[in-house]
Amino acid sequence: MPTLYVLSTRGKTIEATITGGFASKPNMMTCRYEVDGNTYSTSASTPTDRTGSSLKYDSGMIGSKITVTYDPRNPASCLDRDRRGSFNFDFFSALLAILGMSLFVGYMGHLRKRECLKKIQREKEWLRR
Repeated sequence: MPTLYVLSTRGKTIEATITGGFASKPNMMTCRYEVDGNTYSTSASTPTDRTGSSLKYDSGMIGSKITVTYDPRNPASCLDRDRRGSFNFDFFSALLAILGMSLFVGYMGHLRKRECLKKIQREKEWLRR
């Protein structure tokens, strides 16, 4: 199975033809695409509607075209949709989320430490009385 990084950096897009459903998964289907005279089969998610939700597979989709991204060095490996450039967006989004959470947790720890120090100081003052 290709990595998102590989397809993001060197992937090529091509149209694939939907050939059928995929077992008992209603949002999956099988499709076929051709590269340099060789035909490859793969499974893919069903197309999405305007809201981005996956459509349920139905036999009326057979023969329709979808876009897949394949690895030119290994055309048998592919993922559905256009994945070019998606690794960078996903990677930096995740990096920003991790950084944001780290800052939040650090700030919350700082506030908790400050509250604990104030509580200790109040207890010391109470003991002095």
